[in-house]
Order: sequence, then C-alpha cells, then structure tokens
Amino acid sequence: MTMQDFCGHLGISASTLLVRWGRWRDLRRAAGLTRPRAAPSVEFPDSFLIAEYRRICKELGRPPKEAEFNQRARCRMITLYKRFGTLAAIRRKAQIADDFAECFGHDLPMSGKPRMAWDEAWLGELWKRVRVGFVLHSSDLMGRGPLPYDVVFCARHDWPVCPVPVLVAAEVLGERAMGGESKVESGELRVVES
Repeated sequence: MTMQDFCGHLGISASTLLVRWGRWRDLRRAAGLTRPRAAPSVEFPDSFLIAEYRRICKELGRPPKEAEFNQRARCRMITLYKRFGTLAAIRRKAQIADDFAECFGHDLPMSGKPRMAWDEAWLGELWKRVRVGFVLHSSDLMGRGPLPYDVVFCARHDWPVCPVPVLVAAEVLGERAMGGESKVESGELRVVES
C-alpha cells in the first residue's frame, strides 16, 4: 500500500499523516510493515560478463543492442557498463578474449581472480610471459620432443600438425615481413628489394 492509498482510505491528507508520524517509512516501521531486505546482489566475475557478451554477439552475428542483450543474457547490460565503462571498452575486452581463444585454442585464463584487469596493459604483461620460438620453417622443430614454446613465429609454415599455434610472418606483418614485396616461385619465397 502506498501513502496515497492509505490516506485515501482513511480520508486524511498526506500532510496530516506526515505531521503526526514524520515519515511514511516511520509509520510503516511502527506498524511492523518494514520492507523485506533485498536479495544480495550477485557479483559476476569479469570472465562471465565478457563470455555472455561474446555469446550474444555470436548468436546474433553482430554486436547486440541493449534490449537484445537484456533479453538473451543471464545478466543485464547495465552491469557491463558499470564494470567496464563504455560500449567501446566492452567490445575491446571481448575482442581481446576472442583473439586469445583463436590464437591459443582455449579461453583466456583468469587464474581464479574474479576481477582481473582486462586491458592492453594486462595483455602486454601476458605476452611477456609467452614463450615464442622463432624459426625459418615450422618443420625445423619436428623431432625435438616437447616444444618449449607457447607459440612459433616462422617465415614458412610447413608442419601442419605442429602442437602449438604457428604465426607466419607474411600473414601477420604482410609486406613488412619481407622488407619489400615478396613473390612465390615454384614453392619458394623470394624477396624483391624495393
């Protein structure tokens, strides 16, 4: 019951009630009608919020509008805004997670921390810990036993079953990898100086 409903039922004005009791809340408390306590809010980890955003993007095939997100997700878009700030920041963090999953074949590790900072500085720290192997051909690593690398960077990828992700210089850096324009002749890569 609202204060207006109560005053209407008794036929008194709201000002009369307020002069007598001070506040509507005080009268309710005196009558034993306190509001039930709200359920404690759920603290979603960053990984859950970004995973929900990525999932909805994949379902729709595009970034969701706020109403679409709220209908499909297990949290509200306002929660993402409160946690990450802007829509651009949310999209950037989702892109970092997508890129990591594509590169390493599994989701971004959270190390059990519910609120790890997901930003470029954090990604820079992650890459400092990534062990990168540099070789001309990925097959140069065959037969060496377990690889001591997290990722291999090479000029030519000729080992399709390499057990770690392989980054090919020409695919990552384009013409900058060759120091000029590159041409492929009979399966060999030749660099033409500019």
